[in-house]
Amino acid sequence: MLFQSRIYSGGPARRFAAAAALCLLTAAGSARAEDGPIALAPNNPDVVAVVQVADILASPAFQKITADFPEIGKKLDEPLGEKTKLTPRDIESIVVTADTAQRDFVVVINLTGEVGVEDIVEEKDRDNTETIGDYTLYIAEDKALCLVDESTLAIAPPATLRAVLQRDDDAELSAEFAAGWKNVDDDQQVYVFATLGALIPLAADAIPPGMGLTADTLAKLTTATFSANAGENQITISTDLNCTDKETATQFKTLLDTVLQGLQQPNAQIPAEAKQALTSVQSSVSEEFLTIGFDLGLDLILGQIKSQLATGASATPTP
Repeated sequence: MLFQSRIYSGGPARRFAAAAALCLLTAAGSARAEDGPIALAPNNPDVVAVVQVADILASPAFQKITADFPEIGKKLDEPLGEKTKLTPRDIESIVVTADTAQRDFVVVINLTGEVGVEDIVEEKDRDNTETIGDYTLYIAEDKALCLVDESTLAIAPPATLRAVLQRDDDAELSAEFAAGWKNVDDDQQVYVFATLGALIPLAADAIPPGMGLTADTLAKLTTATFSANAGENQITISTDLNCTDKETATQFKTLLDTVLQGLQQPNAQIPAEAKQALTSVQSSVSEEFLTIGFDLGLDLILGQIKSQLATGASATPTP
């Protein structure tokens, strides 16, 4: 593989480090938006996700977690693979863009410092290259990597990355995507924007019968925006859904409120910690938009980490 990560494999401590990192990568504090996060997107993307890794690692929430669990911090100082010196702390941000209908995607990794090919591509893969203008593609199996500049990596299927690098202009965007993308609040550590045309049919199959949602109602959902920010003691998560009209937005809010009320009942079969988190969920409707937000207390996250560590330790066989 071009870029192998060790942090996502191994024993319970290592698996937990990955889980904790993922948790923080889906919720954190104020951030700096990357310039042109969709510059290297495939044409007609319907999903873009931006994760400001360096800001997450520097956030008060993550500092608290690593202070209580030093083993997590140690994993962040370990190389991402056996053939590289890069560590998670060398990552500034990660941007993922995708055309889900065509299964095209590009992952862009922005680093905090300059790197060379020898830092990111294993020696056995350095001979399998293609030149596209000023760029060199390194290809291994079904993935291609390009060092776009001294601190920017792009990873994608070979055909997708070829098309992106051969393109003379920015990515083609649908009118719906372009309009929604302009309104995304990029002052976040994590934000995701999606147009839902290709995704709604997949979601429709997963909705249980009796929920009162028809295919026509779901089809009115046009875009979704997710963001996450961490403060000193809590993580704030927000989602905005464009429901086409106020009537549909109100219908989804009513359904959400009903579901939440059911989950709060004493006989609801969900963990007490989840019930506690659900008490902070709030929703509101403004014109055709439904906004859903909730706060996740840092004490709850730390409790879950302790529980995961205890479970991992008890599952580890003794010699």
